[in-house]
Amino acid sequence: MLPRTALSKRHRDLYSKLHQLLRQPGLMRGSLVEMRRRCGKKTCRCHANPAARHASLYLGLRLNGRQRMVYIPAAWEARVREWNARYSQVRDLLERLSLAFLEQLEKRKR
Repeated sequence: MLPRTALSKRHRDLYSKLHQLLRQPGLMRGSLVEMRRRCGKKTCRCHANPAARHASLYLGLRLNGRQRMVYIPAAWEARVREWNARYSQVRDLLERLSLAFLEQLEKRKR
């Protein structure tokens, strides 16, 4: 295993950004999906006007080989959006690190 000081500045910067993200609580994989539906009230505006349907947020993800849709309450929306964005940032940084080390491997440098 290489000591951290043996890494290039580029690698150290990527690790630093990754560490900063992982120190914050909350990571959530999946896609946020807004669905618009009609409610059960016959007199509600959503029955007459399709554009007036009620919006609700769901997290779509695959668990144990099965697709799931998890309802996100309005009170949790900001939190879940933050967790989901952080997960995307972590995934992006991991991909960049992987590509940087692949490049290093292809050049056969230590």
